Amino acid sequence: MTGGYNSNDGPNQGMAILTREAAFKAFVVTDSMAMILSTCAVLIYFASADYGDQTKLLYRYSLAAGLLMIATGAMVLAFITGIYAVLPHSSNLAIPICIIGCLSFMIYYCLFKENFHKQFEAISFNI
Repeated sequence: MTGGYNSNDGPNQGMAILTREAAFKAFVVTDSMAMILSTCAVLIYFASADYGDQTKLLYRYSLAAGLLMIATGAMVLAFITGIYAVLPHSSNLAIPICIIGCLSFMIYYCLFKENFHKQFEAISFNI
């Protein structure tokens, strides 16, 4: 767990040390989103493996690809917030990592901008 666990005897023993920190809460939320969305996308791919209707197959693949793109973004945010949660007093290290993580979104967009538009057009036409 990011930040470690409380090993002191008492009611908080075994709890995450950073439970009350906003960055830790953001980490838990974005990490959960990344896990759930990527799992849903994989299950959609598995469910589509033997599907015969091409239109619905394209819709399912587009939906799964869109979920994976969002899950990738959530994963990067989870990484950034996790780093920021454990390095709050070391801003010389945390801030460049946050900037690099945020720059990755621009790189993802440039690499996949055509794919973004195609995926969302396919989803919107097939609903």
